[in-house]
Amino acid sequence: MKFLWPDIYARNIRVIPYEELLKNNIDTLIFDIDNTLVPYDISHANEDLTDFLEKLKDMGFKICLLSNNNKKRVDVFNENFSFFAVWDARKPTSYGLKKALKLMNSRASQSALIGDQIFTDIWCANRSKLKSILIKPVNKKDTFGVYLKRGFESIIVKSFIKNAKKNK
Repeated sequence: MKFLWPDIYARNIRVIPYEELLKNNIDTLIFDIDNTLVPYDISHANEDLTDFLEKLKDMGFKICLLSNNNKKRVDVFNENFSFFAVWDARKPTSYGLKKALKLMNSRASQSALIGDQIFTDIWCANRSKLKSILIKPVNKKDTFGVYLKRGFESIIVKSFIKNAKKNK
């Protein structure tokens, strides 16, 4: 089960230790959109999220959006940012992630994937040797398929937290 554990587990994107990532030569942030940045039924970022993501760019991060969703969904969300973006990413395979790294001219060892799902985002990052960062979903509302996976994910998260506490 350890191959599904994240490197970092955070309450939300705002409490991720970004300065520490930079100190460890992580300069590329790859974000899932749905339920990581916004609920899956919200098409655009609000002003607060927009300001936060722009702040990350100002810190020196390259930013990419990586989604299993379709081109229209990703393009609409990205129209206020013009970040690098990959849709139909096919996570947990490395298909879309390889495209994202190539677009940004980045290496896996210098990149972090941030998402809300273990069986797509974290598994994809771990199998591709990126820093994996799991956050709690921004909204409890999920599509039916994702809802079914959340129970299994909670078991993995509890196991990860228990191990982290034991090793402190």
